[in-house]
Amino acid sequence: MNRRSFLAAASGALAAPLSAAPAARAIIELRYMRMRNTAENQVQRTTDFLRSAVPALKRSGIGPLGFFASVIGEESPFILAMATFPSLSGLWKYSAGWGLPGGRLARWVFCASLLAGAYVLLGKTS
Repeated sequence: MNRRSFLAAASGALAAPLSAAPAARAIIELRYMRMRNTAENQVQRTTDFLRSAVPALKRSGIGPLGFFASVIGEESPFILAMATFPSLSGLWKYSAGWGLPGGRLARWVFCASLLAGAYVLLGKTS
């Protein structure tokens, strides 16, 4: 094997992975849960709730999920929730579970908020 045939074979091998199928598209939704610093410790209570809700959300087809908390900074404390959906119809189908008066998650969050306020303001960015 000479240098030219080796370089041609190596460049062909490097180009093969580039021609693989493109990554699947996804819809990403961001939600801000703004809270207050109170004796009820809203951030910890909401974090505990979300930790227990993640398996149910994944079973329903939402995911990957990400939750990011900020306790120091502008408009803190808040939790930023990120959810990905396979399509826009998936977002519409499952998004009712995030906001009132929607699905099971909305009812869980609403009940938790009645018990000393899980969060103060729920905002959405799609």
